[in-house]
Amino acid sequence: MNALTQDYSVLQGSSQVKLERFLVCGLGSFGQHCVAALFEFGVRAYAIEQVPPKTWEIPNLPDLLSDLIVGGCRQNSVLEQAKIEQCRAALLVTSSEQVNAETALAVRQLNPRASPSPPLCQRKSQSTSERTAR
Repeated sequence: MNALTQDYSVLQGSSQVKLERFLVCGLGSFGQHCVAALFEFGVRAYAIEQVPPKTWEIPNLPDLLSDLIVGGCRQNSVLEQAKIEQCRAALLVTSSEQVNAETALAVRQLNPRASPSPPLCQRKSQSTSERTAR
């Protein structure tokens, strides 16, 4: 048993709640590889994506997901639909640092027991032509 698959539960009121979900927000290349890596560890991931990809970098990725919620990961209603209160951790890997930061605040508000480590953020680098045009 590894750290990702070991039993992890917390007291919520008078009952135990299992935190067995891993949420991936953003299914670009990096997010898809995160889902595949979690699957390799025996963990089925849940994902939120604004617009599902038309083609997948990892062809069987939809089969590796427990659920794909279409919507904005910053929205509390979308995070609640993903059952954020049952998540052990959220990997925030959208292409926007602002979205990742705002989602981190929403996740912490809705599930203060989620992984205390900082969210993963992916920074988009500007191309030379984008910098020159400004």
